[in-house]
Amino acid sequence: KEGRKKIFDYFRKLYTAINDTKNGSSLLTPFIDGLCMGSAASFAVNCPATACGPKADLCWPETAFGFHPHAGAMHILNTLPRNIGVFMALTGSRLTGHSIVEAGLGNFSFTEELIQSMQIALDERKYRGFDEGYKVLRMMDGYSKGPFELLPHLDVIERCFGKP
Repeated sequence: KEGRKKIFDYFRKLYTAINDTKNGSSLLTPFIDGLCMGSAASFAVNCPATACGPKADLCWPETAFGFHPHAGAMHILNTLPRNIGVFMALTGSRLTGHSIVEAGLGNFSFTEELIQSMQIALDERKYRGFDEGYKVLRMMDGYSKGPFELLPHLDVIERCFGKP
């Protein structure tokens, strides 16, 4: 019973944090530039603004052993265009770099140098609220573009994972 209580407490805290982040008045921006999976990936895609670097790697590996993506990720994945989210949720496939933004799971794609500059700019200035922080992100957006790794497979994904 104690183990079950710990599990419930963990998920209650996780869902509360995601709700507060998504509906709060401040801007929390995860900068993904490495492996981001499971609950961390669910948290990142639920934030109002998510920035990805060239080494970003996003996935839900729990699907490989029968679990489904949780912490609000199922809603986000289910709303992605061309059944990309259903494909990721059922296969545990990964997206990297700029492809995360192209798939609709991130908002901004930056080079490593730009991520460091942006973190400094956001930390040094006293921005007030979501709108001011988002302006900085938009101002620096578009500096890192790359190929969309799922592009050659979109027709197959749509056919196999779409509704009949």
